[in-house]
Amino acid sequence: MSATDANHSRDTVLAVRRAAQGFVIRVAGRGSLRESPGLKAFVRHAVERLPDAEFTIDLDSCEHLDSTFLGCLVGLHNTLNTEEAGRLRVAGADENLQRLFGASGVDRILPRGSLPGDAGEPWISVASDSLGRNELGWHLWECHRRLADIGGPEAEAYAGVADQIERELPPTRR
Repeated sequence: MSATDANHSRDTVLAVRRAAQGFVIRVAGRGSLRESPGLKAFVRHAVERLPDAEFTIDLDSCEHLDSTFLGCLVGLHNTLNTEEAGRLRVAGADENLQRLFGASGVDRILPRGSLPGDAGEPWISVASDSLGRNELGWHLWECHRRLADIGGPEAEAYAGVADQIERELPPTRR
């Protein structure tokens, strides 16, 4: 593990606790490519067990979100939120959320909410989901394609990244 990896691991915490209607997921430090597969896997497994669970992403202690993590949030939004039910929301101070979402356009689609009351449940760390090279490439592609699809000032740049990743990956997912 390099010094950069060690610093990143120490500075980033993805933790979850149970809430009355589902889960609160706290991102402390930096939400990045490293944490996004773990977030996606946790939500997928939680929905398998509790199909109506709601998820609040607590960004109060978050310093930075990279484009892959932002795209992962958009993907979770697309999966969990319908016209009938909004099961994913973000929480945090307005100025922090504006800074984190920047020019991505994500702030236009992710519903905001407040944190559910603390029911005394402990925080549990969410492990990063280790992906193989091709799986990670397709995860990167999906996240950037989702950001491109929502529009916004950076949509063209995200589309360019997604297109380049797609050219470098095998034609089928394995």
